[in-house]
This record gives sequence, C-alpha cells and structure tokens, in this order.
Amino acid sequence: MRRASICGSLSTPTVHVLAAEGVFRTDGAFVSLPAIPEALLEHGFPRAVVEYLVRQGAISQELRDRMLSWSPF
Repeated sequence: MRRASICGSLSTPTVHVLAAEGVFRTDGAFVSLPAIPEALLEHGFPRAVVEYLVRQGAISQELRDRMLSWSPF
C-alpha cells in the first residue's frame, strides 16, 4: 500500500508517504522490499513532481525553471 500527499507552499513543499516495507507470501513469510535509493528521493522525486505539475497545467514552464534552479535537483 502506498499513499503520498504533498502539502505546503510551492516554495517549500512537504511530502508525506505511507509505504509498505514488504509483503507476506502465501506461506506467511514476510519478504522485505529493497530500500529506495536516497539519491532518487533527493533528486529524482522533486523533479518528477515539478514536471507533473507542468503537465497538469498547475504551474508554468517558467515557474518550473525557477523552481528547479532553487535546489540541486
């Protein structure tokens, strides 16, 4: 189960995520999922969110460019 929400202002977005750490097999054994690489969360996820906002028409390409210049992502 994964659930994510984004809140805060566009200049200081905050992300809250509820994610499973693994799954149960039919024999009842728990199998852990691999960790998400920190670099993906640090760089890839914010860029993906900004790109999504542009595609949805929520922000302009100009704002996208400015936002991506604020941070190393």
